[in-house]
Amino acid sequence: MDNAKIYHANAWKSACYRISTHLLHRPPREPEAGGCIERFIQTIQGQFEAEIRAGQILGLAELNRGLSAWLHVSYHQRVHSETNQTPHERYQKGLTIIRQVDMQRVLQSFLHTEKRTVNKDFADVRLENRYYRVDPKLRGDRVEVRFDPFARADTVEIYSLNGQYLGTGHLHHRQEGLPATEAAKGKARYNYTDLLIREHKKQLAEQVGGVDYRKAIEPDSWPFHELAKTVADLLGRKGGLAGLATQELEALQKVYNQNVPLNRQMVKQAFETAFRKICSLYRAGTQPLDRKGEKLMFTTFFNLTANPFMENPPIDWILCDPRMEDALARLKFFQNQGLMALVIGQTGIGKTTLLRLFSHHLPQNRYLPLYLHLTPISTTAFFRLIVTKLGEAPKLGKDRLFLQIMERVQKDEKCTLLFIDEAHLLDPGTLTDLRLLISDADNQVPLKIILSGQEPLRQTLKRASHADLVNRIAVRCALHPLSKDQTSAYIDRRITMAGGSPKIFEPEAKNLIHDYTGGVPRLINNVATACLINAAAKNLNKIAEALVNSTMAEFHLP
Repeated sequence: MDNAKIYHANAWKSACYRISTHLLHRPPREPEAGGCIERFIQTIQGQFEAEIRAGQILGLAELNRGLSAWLHVSYHQRVHSETNQTPHERYQKGLTIIRQVDMQRVLQSFLHTEKRTVNKDFADVRLENRYYRVDPKLRGDRVEVRFDPFARADTVEIYSLNGQYLGTGHLHHRQEGLPATEAAKGKARYNYTDLLIREHKKQLAEQVGGVDYRKAIEPDSWPFHELAKTVADLLGRKGGLAGLATQELEALQKVYNQNVPLNRQMVKQAFETAFRKICSLYRAGTQPLDRKGEKLMFTTFFNLTANPFMENPPIDWILCDPRMEDALARLKFFQNQGLMALVIGQTGIGKTTLLRLFSHHLPQNRYLPLYLHLTPISTTAFFRLIVTKLGEAPKLGKDRLFLQIMERVQKDEKCTLLFIDEAHLLDPGTLTDLRLLISDADNQVPLKIILSGQEPLRQTLKRASHADLVNRIAVRCALHPLSKDQTSAYIDRRITMAGGSPKIFEPEAKNLIHDYTGGVPRLINNVATACLINAAAKNLNKIAEALVNSTMAEFHLP
């Protein structure tokens, strides 16, 4: 990204975090990286903007619609001088490596929020001297209003104070009780933008399929991303909408665009019906289901009660191997003696699992554990997050937030324990301010902090500016990969807890999985799940070396 101030905004960082995207900025004084986008802007100014300025001045919504139509009808169909392809052709060839994102989650990061009480007489809320009618069932309730301060505010989104979506508020005149309208303005008979939009609609109507992302971000009683997330969960895919392939998204979009009143219960019932048909086909000797039924297929085939290698298993499924036992013993000492602890390990090594285990064994009458993982934000935003987790409304200003945290912690009879996951993404200034919290904790303030992150956190703490913070770390835990024997025990434990036999994986296969994954638990989960899927598809009751090798040939483990 460019280094302009707007591209360093907290909302932009939050949006990138929501879709698991690493934000990179162009190095200062290196303009070469911006050449492509600047050339594109020049093309827009010379072609689209010139036509707009020559015609009628448009509103923002109509201008965006016109730009979308111009891109689709004109720009995307012209051959690029450097690639010798049209942008549309180049995009189609890259579909296999494009990761779909949930645009609704991105947009949520940029909305402003205000808390309001729904008027008991008019069933509306007031925002910036405007009134928005909401569901009459919410009369007298305290709600959170989310809105775009830069858009025309004809509608706002209504949420409960705990983040549950309650519906949409519509602009209306309280005295008349009618929706606000605006007199239509006259138009010229012919308009370049109107022609583009008309042609774009015609082309969309002629297409067989394809995802219309304008509709994907429009509010609906059940948004498209919720449908996609539900389907992904039922298929055992991670990442919600991002876990589905482009072809699968297009198929879902066709169903969604039919305006059939869908809901989560209907989708689950459809999967259950499909599951019963699959079981009957399987009992009749028919080939098991295809890749779209991965989760249902292998759990049934191996008589498992659940996916044994799920991301966040029940606590009793977790194997307390020697490395976990050592780390838990250290954290137990920290529980009684220290103010700050440090957990270091590569991604997928089990840091979050360790924190879950430790939190599970904490005496509930003595400790209040708070888990924080939204770390790539400013110090003020991070303090505001802590205050929210403590159950209070954040005040304005970092100094007030600091005092609010300390006062709230002092009032509680329990010791507040902050679990800060992904701490390697914390701003250095945030680390300094966390040290100040701990400094105040010396004065009998019941507060402890666990920093958990990857190797860059260790390097950050080596800076001289963090010397005081490092001196307050009472316990250090470094998680390492599993050995071959531990990998074998890990796989056996998961299979057994899911109701299966540990003999499903042959010893040689488990050793080979360790070699492929390096003993990293998350990679073991992914590879072992893929092996179960392939074994069920091939009617194999056991997983041997050959199957692991063939699975890895398709898996492309990075």
